[in-house]
Amino acid sequence: MAKSIQSPAYGPVHVGRIVALPTSRLSTPAELYTVPAGMRLVIEYVSFACTAKVHDDHAVVRLRIGSTLRGESVWHDVNTLSGSNDWSGASQLVRIYADPQTVVHALVDRVFRPPSTARISFSGQLERLSPVRPGRKLSQL
Repeated sequence: MAKSIQSPAYGPVHVGRIVALPTSRLSTPAELYTVPAGMRLVIEYVSFACTAKVHDDHAVVRLRIGSTLRGESVWHDVNTLSGSNDWSGASQLVRIYADPQTVVHALVDRVFRPPSTARISFSGQLERLSPVRPGRKLSQL
């Protein structure tokens, strides 16, 4: 196990990805960021925008962010809104953690099927970690 030894956090992180959403898929995964060794990532803000290349009355999109903390993978739903029939988006304050050397994933689920693109961005902090000394219990961290 690891323990945070520095406060405030080690440094800021900003990540942005454009993800192509092909016609043939209702769910599209994307790898967003790999947490460096010796660090824990704390995601603080997520934003998302998705546009359809053709008008569709059923443009429903959901964004999920996946992370791993203490060996357990969890998916976090981000509240998305449809601004029009061909646009969906979100911006949300969050507190999502990710362990060292794990990958933060995104999953875009949608009902409409025309080809489109999604922009997924997040910002947060990297926290420096140190090894826990032998004999210390997790409850003492």
